Amino acid sequence: MRRKHKGSVVVSIGLFATLAYGQTVIISVTGARPLDQAAEQFEARYGIPVSYEDATYVYKGDLVDKTHPDYAKSHPDGPRALFPKGGTLVLRGDPNLPFYVAPGNAAMPLLKSLLDAHVKAGIPGEFKVIPNGDGLDIVPVAVKDVAGILSPDQSPLETKISLPELKRTGDETLNEICKAILASSGKKVGVGSSPFMGVQSIPPYSVKIGATNEPARSVLQRSLPILKYYDSRTMGHIPKMAWSLLYDPGQKIYALNVRYALFEVFR
Repeated sequence: MRRKHKGSVVVSIGLFATLAYGQTVIISVTGARPLDQAAEQFEARYGIPVSYEDATYVYKGDLVDKTHPDYAKSHPDGPRALFPKGGTLVLRGDPNLPFYVAPGNAAMPLLKSLLDAHVKAGIPGEFKVIPNGDGLDIVPVAVKDVAGILSPDQSPLETKISLPELKRTGDETLNEICKAILASSGKKVGVGSSPFMGVQSIPPYSVKIGATNEPARSVLQRSLPILKYYDSRTMGHIPKMAWSLLYDPGQKIYALNVRYALFEVFR
């Protein structure tokens, strides 16, 4: 399962669009998952890995059905192409805030202001930001249930899992984490995309890791910084990484997408 389409997305970084009180539009995003897109833009601007984890969208009022009419007509009980309703998210801030700031310094409150803007805009789901190694992670805390009542929500990566300590490829490690989440919680999580998949010309990564009753997020977080080239003769920098965990409301499955941090890609 590949990374889920987020709907049409428009992203702009207005570094010089000065607003009242000396603030600037730093990020402006429109899409089905504006927080995910904004996190990537934040990451590219400030040099901090920012991961994102979807809320579990189940309320019809929070969803848009993009199923093709012909399919819907011929398959009335079939799965639907459902997407979060989304919206427009704007982050305003100090244009003089330096790039590449430390996560615990100026970046954390700025990212929290992004979450406040998300709530004020009425976009489905409520989130919080937590430290994640040398980066940050946006995780869900509440979403409307099937009756439309705001209820607590928890990412599958909160699930406590156990793994035997073995040397695995990067792809095997992600798949084992997903399998362990299913075994412990019943929540379906699959690898959507990653730098480890289908690129035979690049030496595969490996990692030796195990876990005992540990949150899956922690296992994933520990795995990525200690990746090594499978062939020990291979030299070179392994870029920092982040992830997006996206929920498909139609299939009722999560896609774990691991990617190189954008500031690594563009540097």
